[in-house]
Amino acid sequence: MRLLLIDGDHSYEGCKNDILYWSPFLVEKGVIAIHDYGNVSEGTKYSEIVKAVYDEILFGGKYSHFDRVDTLFIARKQSSNSRIKKKGRYSNVQFTSPATHPASSSAGAA
Repeated sequence: MRLLLIDGDHSYEGCKNDILYWSPFLVEKGVIAIHDYGNVSEGTKYSEIVKAVYDEILFGGKYSHFDRVDTLFIARKQSSNSRIKKKGRYSNVQFTSPATHPASSSAGAA
């Protein structure tokens, strides 16, 4: 498929599993769009989706060309032989503060 739209389970595991299950069906240079992607500071409704996107899409090394329109996160799947530069590839990702970054020590606190 050339477009994968995920609008499902809002839990971390549910979103992560949707990404992991469906992304192999996405062709190279295909677009993945994840609905209900929101700002971590907006509370728990969207924060689990944000964490899953960070883990599986932003830091997974298989996607580039990241964008966000309202609550829709968009990325393009890279070809299997392309190399993604790690440095500077997250320039359009916005955090409300360092404490809200999923990798921060306080991000997992309830």
